Amino acid sequence: MRQGKEKTKARKLVSEILSDMKRDFSADPEYWDWLARLEMSDDSSTEEKNDDAMLFKLQKAVQVYEEAIKTVYEKAEAVGCLKEELDCQYISFYAQLGRLEEAKKVTENLCSGKLRF
Repeated sequence: MRQGKEKTKARKLVSEILSDMKRDFSADPEYWDWLARLEMSDDSSTEEKNDDAMLFKLQKAVQVYEEAIKTVYEKAEAVGCLKEELDCQYISFYAQLGRLEEAKKVTENLCSGKLRF
């Protein structure tokens, strides 16, 4: 029972540290790369090395990059410097991931004159 409490406490501490790092370093591209690599190397999700575990880790890493792109996009939108090339890259990213519904939604929002998340 004590070991379970210690693991819970450790997970909470790791979560707080990662939250602080995100706050302090989210503008740095190396942060996002490091975080994605951390997700790929995290063995806490499963001790068994199998295809499902690898797929889960890969999905977590992709989520990190998606969040990074969204953060950049939101900042670009906030300062009014969205460019057609950036718009196309964002849509292309979703398409490459096979997330065609998201790509379609972004495209529709872009064509309506306002990109929304």
